Amino acid sequence: MNYRLFFLALRGKIRNLNNDKLTEVYKHLEYLGQKANVDTKHILSGKKLNTEAQIIDDAITNINSVMNINNKKNTLLEPNSYVSTNERVSPIYLGGNLILCKMRWGGYVVCPTWNVDVSVGLIKEGIHEEALTKFILDNVREGENFINVGSNFGYYTVMAATKVGYSGKVYGFEANPITFTILMKTLHYSGYYDTIEIYNRAVSKETGLDLSMDFDYQYIGGGSIMYDSIDKNEGMDSFWNENSIHHALDTNGKYRKGFCFYQKINTKTIKLDDALDCDNIDWILCDAECADPLVILSAKRIISNSPEIRIIFEWSSNNYQLFDDEYKNDIKEMWDFLYSEGFVIKHIEPALREGQVVFGDELSYDDFINNCEHGDYFAYRMK
Repeated sequence: MNYRLFFLALRGKIRNLNNDKLTEVYKHLEYLGQKANVDTKHILSGKKLNTEAQIIDDAITNINSVMNINNKKNTLLEPNSYVSTNERVSPIYLGGNLILCKMRWGGYVVCPTWNVDVSVGLIKEGIHEEALTKFILDNVREGENFINVGSNFGYYTVMAATKVGYSGKVYGFEANPITFTILMKTLHYSGYYDTIEIYNRAVSKETGLDLSMDFDYQYIGGGSIMYDSIDKNEGMDSFWNENSIHHALDTNGKYRKGFCFYQKINTKTIKLDDALDCDNIDWILCDAECADPLVILSAKRIISNSPEIRIIFEWSSNNYQLFDDEYKNDIKEMWDFLYSEGFVIKHIEPALREGQVVFGDELSYDDFINNCEHGDYFAYRMK
């Protein structure tokens, strides 16, 4: 069990206990505090406890007993694995159009109510991209170092933190300052404040460039530094409302599904090699809306010096046709670099098969630029 999240959950529940149970719970908290040389406020804030794991486990067992929780299904906090939808904790409205959602794997993510791409699954089901979620939960290990480029609201950033624990590190990069403000709140609610470091930067081949990027508040997961569509929507309101909705309708008043209300914001770039002087990286997960090859090229030193590193990135062969020759050269450079480092690349199938993650065949460069459907791809060194 993740004890930090346990004590954060406990903090929200003890206010409803009667005096007798409250006294008993605090007896166990105070004993644990003596062993860890901290006060009960420190424990209930989810901060790190410097004491033996067995002492913490015993305290949790005793507290569950006081609260009449005697089986795994009804613990204060489910382990980091899937639980059925009807066992989820209801989302909590935080004000300001923000909701705190508990994921089916146990972590917490702050979601904006106005978003209808990433937020929908998190609010309704507590899960996003089931196959990739299972792959990360099954394979990331305690003590590892994990980079998440395109952190968005923090779904995979927090998930990685629950797996690497307090002896590992998670580095989250989010280019969009609007999204980043929500990611900051997720960090504070996550219980992994010391494990996670977050950067409001667009990861690219060069550091320090000033760039603009387009995004739609309603579809904020699709914001990218790779394209500029703002001219056709200049002056449009940010949100769907009675004054702006005519932009999204055809001449008969039918809603053009997916029509974007693009807004322009400014961001700065950074190379991963410049941001981090740590070469012992175990994972890079990037979802950078077509900029993924640039992310990989920004981390050549890290990748070369991290023999066990595994890379997950989003890709579609349509990207190759979408952009100019400079981008095509970047793709070739990325492929040649990974090939020289001994990597193979495979598609992660989007649906589980009999509950298991399925991979496609090893890709050739010709397949990569011509025949790859949109989805997640896994690059790893052959043993």
